Amino acid sequence: MPKLGIHLIACLLLFLIFSSCRNQSINTNSQISDNPLAVAAYDSLIFSLDNPSPTSHAEIASLFNKSVLLLERAEQLLVYRKMGEYYYNQEIPDSALVYFQKGLEIAKSVKNPYYLSVFHLMCGSVYSFVSDFEPALVELKQAYSISLTLDSLRLQIRSARNLGNAYYHIGNYDMALDYYLISLEISNKASNNQGVASALNNIGNVYQEIKNYDRALDYYKQSEKIAQDNNYDRLIAVTNNNLGEVYSLKGQYDSALIYLEKSLEQVKKVNSRFDEGIFLGNLADLYIKVDSLGKAEKYFLESLRYADETGDKTGISLCNLGLADIQLRLKDPAKAEVFLKKGTVISEEIGSLKLMGYAYKLYSEFYLQMNDLRNSHLFLTRQMAVKDSVYSLENGENVAKLESQYREVQNARKIELLKEKQKGYFYLTLVIILASVIIFTLIFLAYRQKTKSNSLLQEKNLQIEASKKILEEKHQQLIYSQEKLNALNLGKDDFLTIISHDLKNPLSSIRGFTELLIRSYDSLSDEQRKTFLNEVFDSIERMSLLINNVLFWVRSQTESIKYKPVNFNLLKKVDENISIYKLMLAKKGVQLENNIPADISVFADSNVFDMIIRNLLSNALKFTPAEGKISLSCIKNEATVTLSVSDTGIGIPLDKLKLIFEQQEHYSTTGTSHEQGTGLGLGLVNKFIQQTGGKFQITSEPGKGSVMSFSLESSN
Repeated sequence: MPKLGIHLIACLLLFLIFSSCRNQSINTNSQISDNPLAVAAYDSLIFSLDNPSPTSHAEIASLFNKSVLLLERAEQLLVYRKMGEYYYNQEIPDSALVYFQKGLEIAKSVKNPYYLSVFHLMCGSVYSFVSDFEPALVELKQAYSISLTLDSLRLQIRSARNLGNAYYHIGNYDMALDYYLISLEISNKASNNQGVASALNNIGNVYQEIKNYDRALDYYKQSEKIAQDNNYDRLIAVTNNNLGEVYSLKGQYDSALIYLEKSLEQVKKVNSRFDEGIFLGNLADLYIKVDSLGKAEKYFLESLRYADETGDKTGISLCNLGLADIQLRLKDPAKAEVFLKKGTVISEEIGSLKLMGYAYKLYSEFYLQMNDLRNSHLFLTRQMAVKDSVYSLENGENVAKLESQYREVQNARKIELLKEKQKGYFYLTLVIILASVIIFTLIFLAYRQKTKSNSLLQEKNLQIEASKKILEEKHQQLIYSQEKLNALNLGKDDFLTIISHDLKNPLSSIRGFTELLIRSYDSLSDEQRKTFLNEVFDSIERMSLLINNVLFWVRSQTESIKYKPVNFNLLKKVDENISIYKLMLAKKGVQLENNIPADISVFADSNVFDMIIRNLLSNALKFTPAEGKISLSCIKNEATVTLSVSDTGIGIPLDKLKLIFEQQEHYSTTGTSHEQGTGLGLGLVNKFIQQTGGKFQITSEPGKGSVMSFSLESSN
């Protein structure tokens, strides 16, 4: 996990801020104050901050208080910045934040835009340091926005790159890459080699996250060369660590080990407990991959110590999860549980999707080792959901490109439509002019030949009336087409929503149970395997019903369904559909009675009938609890047959009944055994019954069950 994009570059960037801010603001003693006492106090404070001793905290606090008392309010900005810098470099983020926030208050009161941007940037960097990414984004956005109004390329570089890091934290790689490229462009413009090297490193992190490892290596090596040529010690350490990570992900473990060990040697030159803790954690992760669990545990414990000391929540979560992983590999779930709980809670607290996915995967393995298959599958399903989200974020760049292309096409289409309209207006103007000429000519002729002109005028009036009627008809057709297009667009949105939501549930279930079977097949009993296979079968049946419903829905929207009614025996056809649900009926313990007489035939479309009866059976099964009952019966009149499906289920509330019969809204809820609905079924049933001339009725009472009836044309 390239945590460097998350934390290490932030540290480097803040170092850049501190080293350059004094060059762009108050940077000489004469600018501090004309008061010799103030100058002396300031000089003493700066000397102590630049040359700290182990026992200097109390002395520094005393010098700071003295300086603040002697300096004007605007002159205090540099002092607060230097104090925040001192504690940040000492990796004491809480104290650093106090001074940065106080400096921000003063910058606001004296309306100093440069320091406003600087202190917002510093506060955002501290929040990122402790993995508190939401307020970090707020602060960094303000810093970047203000920097754009200032004539300071360095501040623009740092704020853009830090904002890119913040977006990187939350997994928005498209936005992160945008800001990294902005930072790279400005760094090149300003000939800022350190900024260029840092931006290249960040861009490499993005490519590593979207699994383009060769591209990531290319950027890391460019960054490494610049860092080596300019002796940027921290950046050299960071780049070596990133190279080690990408080689580890490529499965080239020998190369990975070389670079990770080099990063640990290099980081000692900059004396950063925070960086060293991260590098140790990455080295431990490598040893897990090569099954050297003893070394992995040793390095995770060392990394955890550094993470605890510096308040690195991401590191604390990762180390605890790594230690839990080791214990689960050693088949010691009881020992793993303590680490697993802590690592999971923190991963959810900071909102790291990758860490959450790792935690849920470990919990699935933990419950499997505890022989708790239900919870094992529950956490595997959660892992799949997080994995889907991460996949979507990792492919955000492609999505952005597609959206950009789509907008360009839409804009081109609008321009073409505008041109067509303008052309139409031109022709209309010509028609009006010609018509005016004709009318004036007719008037002139009317004076000469009244009778003939009157006749011609009447004829023209008739033609105009006919033309008006034709235009009105065309106008109505256009209105109808527009309404139909709007309805299709609304339907399209519903369709996409249904597919994305309802197809995901059974698919995740299939993936989860299949993975459990593959991973733990030998340790499962025959009964457990059968249970898992039944779950897979049920999920496939739900997917099948959904797909059939969606196909019918799409065809109904485009009016491509051709009804082909035939005569068939009602009992035989119903039995064919009941057979599909026998396993699910048995599994749930629901009794089904078919009371349809054997001698009744109907005249209907066979495929449409199958769709209707399957949705009604599926709905009844879904809402009928264990040991409940479903009954099928029919009543034959002279010309129609009314088929009823009744159940002893939970019933449907009155307000929900209305939604079923509204064409523009789909109603779906969870069944008695947590079954997922399609959101289409009953509304689709109602629509097709109406289109075939039948009637659909529902009578229901919450807690007592439902009766769903529809009529068919009798053929005997």
